[in-house]
Amino acid sequence: MPSLLAFVCGLSVIAAAAYLLFVIRRPENF
Repeated sequence: MPSLLAFVCGLSVIAAAAYLLFVIRRPENF
């Protein structure tokens, strides 16, 4: 299961980075 855990962690990190980029690019929505 360590590979699945690493995949989930990587996916969450990518999602968090994308969310931060979205917030930085569109600050008027927040």
